[in-house]
Amino acid sequence: MQETNKEQYDLNKAVSNSLYRISEIRNRLLALKLMEMGCLKGMLIQKISAAPIHGPIMIKVFPNENLLALRSEEAADVFLIKSDN
Repeated sequence: MQETNKEQYDLNKAVSNSLYRISEIRNRLLALKLMEMGCLKGMLIQKISAAPIHGPIMIKVFPNENLLALRSEEAADVFLIKSDN
């Protein structure tokens, strides 16, 4: 899985309904929280929606299609690479 030359986006800037792979979670406490919810680095996710004015962001985590909501402040620490899938 060599994807080092692809552009990274933080979750806030991701396009809704596009598929991404989690490349990095820069906040250790957030990484632990997401791990407890079954969301790890390298997993495929899809941004479903974002509430206006820096509201929460809903994502779908594959392969189980779990739905999670993150605060926009947390989403800024989740970095993604556009998936070819």
